[in-house]
Amino acid sequence: MPVKWTELKEEEIMPAFDFLQMKLDIVGLDHEKKMMVLDLLKNRTRSQCYRLHKHFLKHSTTLEAIEDQPEMLSKEDWKALCAYWSDLKVQERCEINRNNRSKLSVLHNQGSRAFITLLNELIHWLVCLYFQPTSRMTWY
Repeated sequence: MPVKWTELKEEEIMPAFDFLQMKLDIVGLDHEKKMMVLDLLKNRTRSQCYRLHKHFLKHSTTLEAIEDQPEMLSKEDWKALCAYWSDLKVQERCEINRNNRSKLSVLHNQGSRAFITLLNELIHWLVCLYFQPTSRMTWY
């Protein structure tokens, strides 16, 4: 389990693609499909890291957290995550982010996509819906 997604190397990601091709019938893993799978893996890794961080926060000390290791994780990975979360620089960054999120007037609830991207997609969808030439055959 990497502390950050960007720390994963290509050879660590490839077994996930092999497992995916073994389980699913994928014809030709082109660049677009590969990027979609990478996004899925990135989101799953982030979700898993969030759950592990919640588990870490249940404990009052780092030593208690290290002793209460989740079964799905190796001892080395859990120690690395605990060391990362107990680092003062990381805690300061978390506090700054928490304060910044509390100042938001409009909460962003559309995932990791930017407002402007969603707005452009909505405009494109509306233009296609209302200004697309149609024939009588499209209604049937």
